[in-house]
Amino acid sequence: MPEAQLRLPINLSESVHIGADISLWNPIVVNWLNQLTHQHPSITAHTEVAATEKLVEQLQLGNLDAIVVHQPNYYSGLTVEQVAEEKLVHVRSTESALPNLFIDWGADFKNKFDAALPVPRQAALSFNLGPLALKFMLSRGGNGYFRTRVVETYLRSGQLEMVPNSPEFSYPIYVIYRAGQTTSTLKNVISSLKISLDTDEPWVM
Repeated sequence: MPEAQLRLPINLSESVHIGADISLWNPIVVNWLNQLTHQHPSITAHTEVAATEKLVEQLQLGNLDAIVVHQPNYYSGLTVEQVAEEKLVHVRSTESALPNLFIDWGADFKNKFDAALPVPRQAALSFNLGPLALKFMLSRGGNGYFRTRVVETYLRSGQLEMVPNSPEFSYPIYVIYRAGQTTSTLKNVISSLKISLDTDEPWVM
C-alpha cells in the first residue's frame, strides 16, 4: 500500500520552515507570522522555537530555511543579516523597586553587564525567560533589564520607570539563512519579517 501523504490545501502551494530563539518567539514570531499570512497567504509556515545553537544546527542540516536570533556568530556557509536594533534598559516597578531580578539575555549581555557595573552581579531572583520576569515584576515589584519596545507600554502607563544613570546595552536582532539560498519564497518570508519589525508600536507580551 502506498505511504499516506499529507496534502496541502489547494491555496497553500509553498512551504517554509522558520525558527526563533526562545527569547524571541513572543511577540516577534507572532507578528512575523501575522504579516506573512496577510501578505502571502499561499505560503504555509512551520515554526520551531529552541536555543540558538540548536537552531543553527538545524539550519545547517537544511531542516530550517531561516532563523531569528540575538547572538548570531558568523558561521561558514550562512548569511547573517541584522533586521532590527534593540536595547536592554534598566527599569523598576513604581510600586516596589525590589527584589533585584536578573534576566539571562545571553553570554554577550552578561559580559557587558559585568564589565559595566562596579560590583558583582547580585539578584534575589534570576530568569532565563524575559516575559516570565516581566510578569513577575508587574505583579510583585522589582527591577531588571528588559527590551525597550517591550516595556514601553508600561513606562507610559506609569507601572514602570527607568532606573536613573543605569547603562544601556545594545541587543540587535538578526535573521540567518543559508548562503546562496535565494528562492522567491524565502525572500517573501524575510521581507515579511522586516515589515513586521519596522514599526514603532510597542511589543505586547
